[in-house]
Amino acid sequence: MSGVGTSRASDLWGVVRIALTLLMMAGAGGFLVGGVIGEGSVETAQGLLFGALFAIAALVVGVCAGWWVRRRAARFGLGLGRFLRVGRQVQRGEVPADPAEREVAVHFARRHRRAIRAQGRRWVRYAMGFAALSWLLGGVARAVDGDYGMAVFSLVMLGVFLVNPLTLRRQERHLERAERALGLDERAGDASDAERGAGLTRNAGAATPVRPPRSARR
Repeated sequence: MSGVGTSRASDLWGVVRIALTLLMMAGAGGFLVGGVIGEGSVETAQGLLFGALFAIAALVVGVCAGWWVRRRAARFGLGLGRFLRVGRQVQRGEVPADPAEREVAVHFARRHRRAIRAQGRRWVRYAMGFAALSWLLGGVARAVDGDYGMAVFSLVMLGVFLVNPLTLRRQERHLERAERALGLDERAGDASDAERGAGLTRNAGAATPVRPPRSARR
């Protein structure tokens, strides 16, 4: 029982840590937008107001997202913290030892595979590159004009657009390791989707009654 209690406490702390991190990031972003950007000096009161508004908005979004993820976790018979922990394990290329969690690991592995494929599309790469270049040029222009607050903000946004493409290959290596441990082929997600679609088509055809011609009924 002590091991189960420790695991649940760890899962709960993981959820709380994610929530606190998001709230702090939202508050800091709100303070930066309200008190620093576009101002000749730091407006502390306005920054705190914007920080509080951003934090409240992040809290509302987080509660709604948590409710939605909890419903997904309930379909697998797991709690929210345990469900998210399995997702983090798959992202690191690890597979849970508990057989009850392997189905969830397969679910996350297929979702991550679809997400990585979407990010690897050419138009997505072009769009991300254009956005990063725009923020870089905007930051340089702001720095030349002496608007250092906006320049810092532009560089932060540049980093946001560059983090995911720069770490995409590492994410794919971790996912491949998890897929091998789970016995999955990277094409399994597409195959299962196609089979599911074919099954639905067959079921729909079987469920639809065939009416005999009117002449036969006579």
